[in-house]
Amino acid sequence: MIDLNIKTDINIGLILTPKLDVSLRVLMMNIIELEEKINEISETNPFVKIEDDIEQTRIPGLEFNTKEAEEAFKERFSGEDYVDPFENMFRNKENFFDEFLKEALLNFDFSNEEAKIAEVIVYNLDDKGFLDMDVEKFLRENNINKTLFESVRRKIMSLEPEGCGSRDIYEFLKFQAETLCEQASKAMKRIIEHIKERGTKNIEDAVKKLKMSKKETQAIHACLENMSLYPLQFISTSRDYEYIEPDVVVEEINGNILPMILEPKTRLTIDHEVLNLCTSSEKISETEEYTKEKYKEALNFIEALEGRRKTLSKIMNVIVKKQETFFKTGEIKALTRKDVAKETGFSVSTVTRAVANKYFMFKGVTHPISKLFSNPVSGTSKSNIQQIIKELIDNEDKRKPLGDEEIKQKLEKMGFRLTRRAVTKYRNQMNIPKSKDRRVVEYEKQNS
Repeated sequence: MIDLNIKTDINIGLILTPKLDVSLRVLMMNIIELEEKINEISETNPFVKIEDDIEQTRIPGLEFNTKEAEEAFKERFSGEDYVDPFENMFRNKENFFDEFLKEALLNFDFSNEEAKIAEVIVYNLDDKGFLDMDVEKFLRENNINKTLFESVRRKIMSLEPEGCGSRDIYEFLKFQAETLCEQASKAMKRIIEHIKERGTKNIEDAVKKLKMSKKETQAIHACLENMSLYPLQFISTSRDYEYIEPDVVVEEINGNILPMILEPKTRLTIDHEVLNLCTSSEKISETEEYTKEKYKEALNFIEALEGRRKTLSKIMNVIVKKQETFFKTGEIKALTRKDVAKETGFSVSTVTRAVANKYFMFKGVTHPISKLFSNPVSGTSKSNIQQIIKELIDNEDKRKPLGDEEIKQKLEKMGFRLTRRAVTKYRNQMNIPKSKDRRVVEYEKQNS
């Protein structure tokens, strides 16, 4: 049984089979964590052995089997002059609360009061994404309408990663039930209310006490497998420095953008000699339980490794295809994890697990895979909005440059609703000076 010590001790351990539990854990691991786990398994499980003479392999994420591509990759990764780009790579993790969520808030046309409320909510999220503040005291001391506060909070909860700003695990589970469990939404809400009111810690017990039908129970189990335990379960919010390696290398071969999934340097296989020795031993009865347990552990882990590779490959296939312009021009299009889930047939939580804390390398530069996701801004991507702002500034009258408010108004006429604050932030991100610093005074001097 798995205790979830997140504001409460709700227990959903019975929902996950050992095989599924291993698969989900392995899927979430980046390549460094995977190497560590492989070494641990190889040292503690007698039924696995390390395959000899296995070099790190790169597995194409797209169906691209031309001889030219194969030869290009052999030359690129096996040549004598090849320098490992992964050495001495360190990065400072972006602070989630300062960058990711605050950036996403620019999607909404908040008033000044709403923007202040949003900022208070963001900076009162705990490290799991739950709202950790005395809301009633805040509303009372600042004379803020509760309906307005809740409206802003629900908007924040709708952003990826979804659910940030939930008051507790009960509300977060209900929120997920609405978005992930179409067939079991009502049943899940009944169970959550039952758990909250009765104080029971086990969902299986709640299912029995509420006398759920077999069909409802199956739907609930399927729903729970796709649920997260807390909003930031798959997001790192640390500021610490850490060594990183990419899980994916993206290359352009003959005009095609091709993601290559990096395999761990250590490869495991079942040690059939040990297995045969154990099963043929006269003392099998004394070690039967241990033998079965370790063999299943080895088998489940090796199958989970293959499942991780296939899942990550399929997901990166879609991401790279959708964001092809990024690899050619640098423009990132609007793309959410929901979009990728719909395209691949996976659940949103599976996509989130697969890309969590993983990186891709392109032209020698390493980026988090999360960089390839972008919440739509007024129906388009952030990079597209930035490009429009840049074009407006490039074509402005340099004697009377456009202020951010004027740019905002021009964008509104084009159908894009942004706050002036958002325009300012996007302009600053492109290192474009404010209007008074862009004004060309030389022209006036020459004609005075």
